Amino acid sequence: MSFNIHFADRGLGLILKRTVGTDSTNAFADALVAFFRGHKDSLSAIRYVYIDYTEADKLKVSMEDILRFVDIAKIIASDNKALVVAICAPQFENYCMTKMWEVHLPEDTGWLTMAFRDKEKTQAWLKKTVREDLTFM
Repeated sequence: MSFNIHFADRGLGLILKRTVGTDSTNAFADALVAFFRGHKDSLSAIRYVYIDYTEADKLKVSMEDILRFVDIAKIIASDNKALVVAICAPQFENYCMTKMWEVHLPEDTGWLTMAFRDKEKTQAWLKKTVREDLTFM
């Protein structure tokens, strides 16, 4: 698979990393849904989500795909309204896609989200915002 999803920092965080590959957006979304369903009891404990598109090719994402990711966020928000979501998307098209997601994310999720094009800035913002010594491991 061209993506990895795992817990980090003693269960405080969740890392989603999309890498180079040909997996479809649907496969990635399906994997997210399956992961969250399988770890539903852990969702309320996480404080941050770090999404890393550093190694991702240009993602071919439709508006329908973006709205599907918004729906996934709504599922997670039903268990956790205090998430901090940081997205690292260096490639311009991927960055724009993440901004579209942010625009369509309902305010009632309660989440604080920010997208960056630089990995160090993304992680620095996340550490400052979560106020923890994060390792992302």
